[in-house]
Amino acid sequence: MSGERQRPDRSSVQRRAALLSAFAFAVALLVSAAWSARELEHANRLREKLHLEFQTRSALEETFLLVQAAETAQRGYVITNNPRFLTPFSEAQARLPAQLRRVETLLDTEGEREGVARLSRLIDAKFVEMRRVLELKAARGQEAAQAEIAAGLGAALMDDIRDQAGRLRAEQEREIDRLLVEDARRRNQTVAIIAALFVTLAASGIAAGFFVRGYMRARHALTDAYAEEAGRQRILFDAALDGILVIGPDDRIEAANRAAEALLAAPPDGLVGREASSLVAGEGETLAGRLGLDGDRARAGARREATGVRLDGSTFPIEVSLVASRREEDPRTVAYVRDIADLQEVARLKDEFVSTVSHELRTPLT
Repeated sequence: MSGERQRPDRSSVQRRAALLSAFAFAVALLVSAAWSARELEHANRLREKLHLEFQTRSALEETFLLVQAAETAQRGYVITNNPRFLTPFSEAQARLPAQLRRVETLLDTEGEREGVARLSRLIDAKFVEMRRVLELKAARGQEAAQAEIAAGLGAALMDDIRDQAGRLRAEQEREIDRLLVEDARRRNQTVAIIAALFVTLAASGIAAGFFVRGYMRARHALTDAYAEEAGRQRILFDAALDGILVIGPDDRIEAANRAAEALLAAPPDGLVGREASSLVAGEGETLAGRLGLDGDRARAGARREATGVRLDGSTFPIEVSLVASRREEDPRTVAYVRDIADLQEVARLKDEFVSTVSHELRTPLT
C-alpha cells in the first residue's frame, strides 16, 4: 500500500509535461521575438550606416565634379576669351565650401576627417592657381596665361585632388563592403541559431518555426529579387541601341547608357553631372527648352530633330524624344537620343533618285 501511495499520479505527470511543454513553447516564442527584435534593430542600424556611406560617396563625387567644372570653365575662358565661362567657375567656387562642410559632417572617424582636410587644402591650392592664371591673363594676355597652364602646376594639383578623392571613395567602398559582410555574417548566424532553437523545440514550436523560416525566406527572396531586378534593368538600359539619358530637375545628367556615351563621344560615366542642354545646339537654358518640348509636350513623349554636340565639339543630326515623369515627387526626365545622319542621307539619295527618274521621264527620246 505504501508503494502505491508513492507512485506518481499519471494525470499529474501529464499536466506537468503539458505545463513544461507550454512553458518551453512560451520561452521559445519569447527568445524568437527578442532575437528578431534585436536583428531588426541591427538591420535598421546597418541600413542607416549604408545610407550614410552612400551619401558620403555621392558628396565626394559631387565635390570632385565641382572642381572639375571650375577647371574646365577656367581653361575655356583662357582659350576662347568668352566671359560666359567665368559663370560656372564662380558658381563652383561659391558652392565648394558648403559642399566640403557637408562631406565632413557625413564622416565619423578622425582619419576620414583628416583626409577631407587634405582634400580641402588641395582644392584651395587649385583655386589659388586658377585665379592666378586668370589674373595673369588680365594683366599680360592670353599667351602668358596659356604658358602658365602648360607649366603643369594646375594639372599636378588636379591629379593630387583626383588621387585624394579616390582614396576617400575607396575608404567608403571598403566600409560598405565591411558592412555588407557583417550583415551576411549576422544573417547566417541568425539562421543557425534559429534553426538550432527550432530543432530543440520541434514538437512544441513548429508553428513559430514555420513563421520565422518563412520570414527569413521572404527576406532572402526579396533581397535576391531586388538585386536581380536591378541587374536586369541595368542590362536593358545598357543594351538599348538608342542613347538614353536620365535628367534631373536641375537639367544635369544623372545616368547615361553606353549607347549615349558612344553617340556623344564620352568616356564611361563622362556624361554624368553635365548639363543636358550642352549636348544640343540652340537657345534655351534646359534641354527641353532648346527642343521646344516644355510642359505637356514633354510628358506626351513628343520628338524633335536637332543638332547634337559631342564632347569633342563636333556636331551631328539627332532625333530626341523626351518623356517627363508624371509624378510631382519625381521630377526627372528621360531623353532618348538617336543619330539620324544615315536616315537623312538615305532620304537625300531617295529624293535625288526620284528627281532623276522624273526628269528622264519628262525628257522625250531623240
